[in-house]
Amino acid sequence: MRMLTNSDARVPMNRLLRALVRGAERLPFPILIKDGSLRWRYANEAACELFGVSLAGYRHQTDAELLDSGLAKQIHGDDHAALSLRETAETREVLGGRSFRLFRYPLRDGDEVAGLVSIALELTELEEARLAFERQRDFYMALSEVNQVVIRDESRTPADLYDSVCRVIVQHTAAIMAVIAKVDHEQQQAIFVHQREKFAHLPTLRGLQLPLDATHPQGQGATARAVREGRIIVVNDIQNAPGMAPWHALHSEYGVRSSIAVPITLKGNHEFVLIVYAAEQDFFTPDLVHLLRDMADDVGFSVLHQRQAARLKHLALYDSLTGLPNRLQFFERTAALVNGGKSICALLILDIDDFKFYNDLFGNEAGDSLLIMVGDGLQALCGDSDGTCRLRWGFPVATRFIRGTAATSIRWCVVPVWHCRRSRPRAATICEAITRRWRRAWTDAARCARRSNVP
Repeated sequence: MRMLTNSDARVPMNRLLRALVRGAERLPFPILIKDGSLRWRYANEAACELFGVSLAGYRHQTDAELLDSGLAKQIHGDDHAALSLRETAETREVLGGRSFRLFRYPLRDGDEVAGLVSIALELTELEEARLAFERQRDFYMALSEVNQVVIRDESRTPADLYDSVCRVIVQHTAAIMAVIAKVDHEQQQAIFVHQREKFAHLPTLRGLQLPLDATHPQGQGATARAVREGRIIVVNDIQNAPGMAPWHALHSEYGVRSSIAVPITLKGNHEFVLIVYAAEQDFFTPDLVHLLRDMADDVGFSVLHQRQAARLKHLALYDSLTGLPNRLQFFERTAALVNGGKSICALLILDIDDFKFYNDLFGNEAGDSLLIMVGDGLQALCGDSDGTCRLRWGFPVATRFIRGTAATSIRWCVVPVWHCRRSRPRAATICEAITRRWRRAWTDAARCARRSNVP
């Protein structure tokens, strides 16, 4: 059955409801019709028997007036969530000790919510086994697609991968929302950074900060416990879980009944948490938990591989001490500038006189500190459009674009830095001397580069 609306039927809503009632009276399974305020308007005999309600006197009553408090809260929350949808909502419910598939069809009269039709179909053991198999198959498909993303390296950054994981889970399974939370161990909190949801009415949790402190009321939830205990936390009945009390109202409003928090571990550290939400109670079976654990392990392996690849690339192109681009990147940049032919480039070479003498005299630590300060100073002078490289030990180089001409010219300029041999030099003093000489050499080189078109 699709969603029923006045425009679809092209008949007055009252006539549509009367037709539904006449059909429901002859059906053996429970059918319940409520108005837009979720008051009971009609229940067939099977529905009254299921909920323990008398055939007389239920009309215009609410769930709280007819049912026990626990069941009323459960039914009302799911009904309220269904009214926010523009399509059929399906959940698995346990009512009176029996399992049902409950279908909710919102009734709309134009843009107005006219009511809600609920139909309950009892599940046999065979049907429950079939549903469990289909659910497990869906999560297998989700795991397979996540692995394909990892193998094809479609995610250029860990953030892309996390977003893909959330998208795949929501698209391929019955889960209604998937979230990735980043763990900040220093601040003792988990921050929700990625989210995908199945329905537009579900809330946006990005930016939500959850404390990890066990003494905090929100620190007893599944996410905080997963980080503290380093294991998967499953909550298959949120409304009756004491640790989820701070979010009972929120989950009830949006029809969330189950959740799972799976830590993503990198080199023994729990850096992220995968949280999945479902609209059915007892949704996360041991088989699904196992599949989500495998997914988290694969995601962690992929992120670790990306980090190692990025580090290897950085080591191949940058000097490990100063952080400046190394010889390889210098020649690549220079070749690109010369072959491009669109800009003039001034090339300055800086050598620190007697660096080896002072490095041997005062130790490698002092020499390293000097090189780091020189590199930082040159980068600050060059600016965003310029490049500073380190060709060899104690030998920084800088390149600079000079816009406004089509000619290409490279000028070499050696900038000596003299300092007193009689006392131990301060790195800051040396950097000041470098800065003064560098500015003059920079200006001279730029002037020469503009005058000449020949290297």
